[in-house]
Amino acid sequence: MAMTNKLQRVLGKGGFGVVYHGLLNGAEQVAVKLLSQSSAQGYKEFKAEVELLLRVHHINLVNLVGYCDEGEHLGLIYEYMPNGDLKQHLSGKWGGSVMSWKTRLIITVDAAQDHAREKTHIAEWVGLILQKGDIKNIIDPNLQQDYDSDSIWKALELAMSCVRASSARRPSMSQVVNDLKDCLTYENSRRRGNLGIDAKSSNEVSMNFGTEVNPKAR
Repeated sequence: MAMTNKLQRVLGKGGFGVVYHGLLNGAEQVAVKLLSQSSAQGYKEFKAEVELLLRVHHINLVNLVGYCDEGEHLGLIYEYMPNGDLKQHLSGKWGGSVMSWKTRLIITVDAAQDHAREKTHIAEWVGLILQKGDIKNIIDPNLQQDYDSDSIWKALELAMSCVRASSARRPSMSQVVNDLKDCLTYENSRRRGNLGIDAKSSNEVSMNFGTEVNPKAR
C-alpha cells in the first residue's frame, strides 16, 4: 500500500487486476499490478506468470522488477513506462498520432526474430473475413488506409499460417522473419513511390505557377 501511496494513481486495468503507479524505495517509478479478488486467475496462474517473466527478456517487453506473495495479496512489479504503453501508441492516445503500418511492421519483425507468440483466439474470425476477400474489417481504421495492401495481405496470410492446427504446417521462425521483411519492403516501396509522386506534383505546380504569374513578353 505504501509503494502505491494507498492505490492513489491507476495506470490501467486488465483480466489480472488493476495496475497502479508506485515508487520503489521511495525513488524508482514502477507499475504495480495487483491481483483482483474477482480475477479468474489464482495462485497457480500467478506463480506461472512470475516464473515466465523471470526468464523472458526482450527490448520490447517491460522487465519484471519484483513481485509480492503475501497470503491473499499477490502483485507483480514492473518497470514504469513514462511514454505510455503499446496500446496508447497504436491508438494515437499518446502523442496524438496513430502508429504507422511501417512502424508496426518494424516492431513485429524485431519481436519475431527473438521469439514467437501465437495468438489463436481470433484466428477463426480473421479466417472467415479473409475468405470473403475483405481486410477492411481487420485493419485498424485509425491507419486511414495509409498502408500497402500487398504488405497487409502478406502479413495476414503469414499470421494465419502460424496458427495452423498442425505444427508441421506452420512456418519456421526464419520463414516468419523473411516474410515480415518482405512486408516491410512493400511498405517502403509504396512510401518511396508516394514521395516521388509528391515531388513530381510539386514541380508541376511550380512550373505552372511560374508560367501563369510571369509577365508575357511584348
